Amino acid sequence: MDNSLTEALNILRRLSIKGVEAALDKLREIEKIEKNDKSEKQTTDNCPYCGSSSIVRNGHKHKKQAYLCRSCNKSFVETTGTAYYQSHFGEAAWEKAIYDTINGVPIDDTAQDLGINHKTAFNMRHKILYCLEQKERENPTKFSGICEMDETYVLESYKGKKLPDDYWRKPRNHKSKAAKSGLSDECKCQSVFYEVG
Repeated sequence: MDNSLTEALNILRRLSIKGVEAALDKLREIEKIEKNDKSEKQTTDNCPYCGSSSIVRNGHKHKKQAYLCRSCNKSFVETTGTAYYQSHFGEAAWEKAIYDTINGVPIDDTAQDLGINHKTAFNMRHKILYCLEQKERENPTKFSGICEMDETYVLESYKGKKLPDDYWRKPRNHKSKAAKSGLSDECKCQSVFYEVG
């Protein structure tokens, strides 16, 4: 057996199960990049900026195939306009983030599993949620059969915005409660639709 392979196996034996899985994911990611580099076929059909199909290969940018649009003269990579764009993480990390988002896994757990900062995991999750929101806007969900509608009341929120000086109430602190119990002017009604059967 080759010395480098023996060395690699010894390192893998010392890792935890999560460490071995992360190493295997990284190896698959490297293998995928190499296959993409060797493959001469063009993987994108249209320019993400103008939609033109007159595009040509234009070298590599950050280990990704770059393209040049002959119509608008803009350069782009395969991930331009996607959640992966300008990301330092590969497909395996994004798949894990998507899986955790769908299954309601806390952001701190995702960050720990991927070995990344809490803020990075937070940003990844919000990119995923933003993509889902855009897809829903483009192609709204249509209900069929018997549907029910219910209302829920939530505190009005101006998070990230400054309230005017003459606003009817004072700003609330993070996680504070409404001034009055029950339903009041501080609550907003949101409708919830769901399909029955």
